[in-house]
Amino acid sequence: MADNVARRVRQEDRQDFIGDRIDDRQDFIEDTFDRRRYRVGMSINVLPRGYSTFYVGGSPYSYYGGVYYQPGSTGYVVISAPIGAIVYSLPTGYTTEPIGGITFYHVANVTYQGVYYNGRVGYKVVRVG
Repeated sequence: MADNVARRVRQEDRQDFIGDRIDDRQDFIEDTFDRRRYRVGMSINVLPRGYSTFYVGGSPYSYYGGVYYQPGSTGYVVISAPIGAIVYSLPTGYTTEPIGGITFYHVANVTYQGVYYNGRVGYKVVRVG
């Protein structure tokens, strides 16, 4: 009886592990797909689920998965990353580069610097060089 319970628990653990791996892969595919699908200047009607909104210089912007949006006349327009924007997660595929004792993060032609903002660790879009 105890062997059957242990076997069932191991099977459930394997299924949970496989399910988590599938979810992780799907998240990676969605993030990569979003960055490739949305090009600067493109308009969309609805922001993707899970987006965040922030302000730079009093102007509203939205962000999801490495893509930046600004309100447009018929929805939202995909834009280049605004300098000074702070986001709380980096998209997959970033690389790091230490410059002058500071670590910078590069992904999709955008450079970020780690910052502490509103009590949280975030990443600020910066211009290097």
